[in-house]
Amino acid sequence: MRRRRTRLVATVLCTTVTGGVLAGTGSAAAATSYELTVVMLGRDGAPAADNDLFVADYENGTTTTVSEPSGTARVELPGGDYLLQSAVHAGERTDRLTRPWLRLNGDTTVVLDARTTRPVDVTVERPDARLVQGMVGASMLTGKGTVRVPVVLFDDFADVGTGQTGPDAPADRFVGSAQFTLAVPDADGAVTDSPYSYSLAWFTPGRAYTGTRRVRDAELATVHTVNRPQEDERSGGKFAVATYTRLPNVSTLAPSLPVRLPGVRTELFTTRDTSWQLELSPQTTPSPDPPRWWQTVLARAYRAGHRYREVWNGGGVFGPALPGPESLVEWAVAYPGALGVRVPLYSAGADVWGSSAVDRAHTVGYRDGQPVCESDRPAECFVEGTPPAGDYRLRTEAIRGHTDLSTRISAEWAFRHAGPVPGRTTPLPLQVVRFDAGLDEANTAPGGRLHPVTVTVQRNPGSVRAGVRSLTVDASFDDGASWQRAPVTLSGDSGLVVLRHPPTGHVSLRARAVDTAGNSVDQTIVRAYRLR
Repeated sequence: MRRRRTRLVATVLCTTVTGGVLAGTGSAAAATSYELTVVMLGRDGAPAADNDLFVADYENGTTTTVSEPSGTARVELPGGDYLLQSAVHAGERTDRLTRPWLRLNGDTTVVLDARTTRPVDVTVERPDARLVQGMVGASMLTGKGTVRVPVVLFDDFADVGTGQTGPDAPADRFVGSAQFTLAVPDADGAVTDSPYSYSLAWFTPGRAYTGTRRVRDAELATVHTVNRPQEDERSGGKFAVATYTRLPNVSTLAPSLPVRLPGVRTELFTTRDTSWQLELSPQTTPSPDPPRWWQTVLARAYRAGHRYREVWNGGGVFGPALPGPESLVEWAVAYPGALGVRVPLYSAGADVWGSSAVDRAHTVGYRDGQPVCESDRPAECFVEGTPPAGDYRLRTEAIRGHTDLSTRISAEWAFRHAGPVPGRTTPLPLQVVRFDAGLDEANTAPGGRLHPVTVTVQRNPGSVRAGVRSLTVDASFDDGASWQRAPVTLSGDSGLVVLRHPPTGHVSLRARAVDTAGNSVDQTIVRAYRLR
């Protein structure tokens, strides 16, 4: 079934009108204002009655949207530098014209003519691939932050055309973007059992995205993925969103593709100037309720022509992690007027943000021995008010029963906070201990033999660097009723322990790490992995 495309506006400030003349709110009231007249023409050359005009100010990020049935919009704006974009609609078709840079220093008329747009298309090697969703958008970097320009979403290349009028913008102020997701439809039109998918993204600094692309598999990264459930799910949703590595605040949009659980899929990605945010969850459609679990990679880079293998929800211990990059996360930070901690407790890898529904949880924070925050969420606490210097301690425990893995996770962090820095956020010196037990796809290790486990101390991204002063590890084979010390061979931030496994059951792990600044973490994972 074909659907009318969706238009999205995500902005810093926005005012919307229908018809008439709009006074802009972008600059100081005393600034000289001018009348901007925008004439929007359809593909027949006549004034376009069904249109959306978007105007944004590069100085402060103020945006204006206008829908003008006459096809001519007049906007009163202060002098300055602006972005213009019109979307002209005719049935299922949308023609998107962009003027990335307009210096408004007098009354100005601009004509945006849908007849000048070009087709958008992408061709891949595999002939049975079909477009699931296409997206053409852009981002502009203003004096007040990044503004996402309205995007056009479509499921048929015939439904969209794009074009640019006027000069390019500076490459560090405007970036056009496009992402195309392709897969093989099932008999019912879904793609749950598609053997492969394409996630193809391009960024065009300074220019609007236009034109067509042809790609060969050899130009892409090929990732063989094994996708596992955490409970008894038979399907889930997986998405891949591209980020422009030269300007990390610039990204695309993408759908959540249905995927079989457990199942395998080959995923192909473009790589140039691109990293990928990837996520697997048991939900395939938007819901008011959060998914019972998810595993998210915030920024994973691939190399063109290379092959990779990834296991989702398998092969690793579900436990605390502090994944980067710093520009995208604030797991534990002191703000000028608050202190917040939110550590992902159920991550299957060091670069994974993992979350899970729990049966119960409790987190409490102290400063110099006095309670300062408390919550019923795993490893999440928020202290209002300017956080003074002091010795902080945060304790958390979470229990879940929907799986036999990581059924109880507890942690206690002790760290010194040097006090707020005016106008800045300061990453706190938290650390976690990650375990790599060399597990198979079902989070299982061989029983009845010696088995090596790598232990790594991972620090909060952006926090002050400190080395590992000491690291101890204990193992339990009776769900934490008793513990055995496992000697650690330490090298830098990592160590190696060798465990003597019983034939069957589960392995629980406990660790304590202290850094060279005296900050510490004690954490316990009951039923970290299975034995066979």
